Amino acid sequence: MVKEVQNMEIRSYGRYIFLEAILILNKDVALSKIDSLKKSLSSAIKDKFPQIFKIILITQTQEEVISTIAIPVEEDKGVDSKVFEHYGEAPYFAILKMKEGEFLNLEIFPNKFMDREKRKGILISDWLSTKKIDKLYVQKELKKGPELVFDQGLIKVMVSDLETVEQIIDHEKKIFSAQ
Repeated sequence: MVKEVQNMEIRSYGRYIFLEAILILNKDVALSKIDSLKKSLSSAIKDKFPQIFKIILITQTQEEVISTIAIPVEEDKGVDSKVFEHYGEAPYFAILKMKEGEFLNLEIFPNKFMDREKRKGILISDWLSTKKIDKLYVQKELKKGPELVFDQGLIKVMVSDLETVEQIIDHEKKIFSAQ
């Protein structure tokens, strides 16, 4: 949900400590959920740092409205490409761009790390991070290494049983229209 902490200031006035933070949220956060997000973050901060008197969280949405999504696929057949079950072994990766629920374009890249014996998942994850993806669809949970790379890059990993790129595009359209 939180894509980035843009700015954080902590000030002390006498014995009172104030924290103010500007949070950049993912584009897919519904307006109705922002208030509960702010309350849960404030509560978590207060639990860890009870000496803070007041917490002010300012939320903004990301300026960029284009969402970049990666999908491991077994063939290069455009939107008809099937999702590949094993992330690190996928022969190709589809990278699609969506803008406000509308499909913009699709590129399919060969997995240049497929023949590596070790660290395939981490190498692929690093490479996908350089492609500035916002979300990754997989059919199985990722191993710890790739998961850590995506956590650090604030990239959302979606475990799903969707079988083709086209089904994922349709799913993304539904997510956007439900907001």
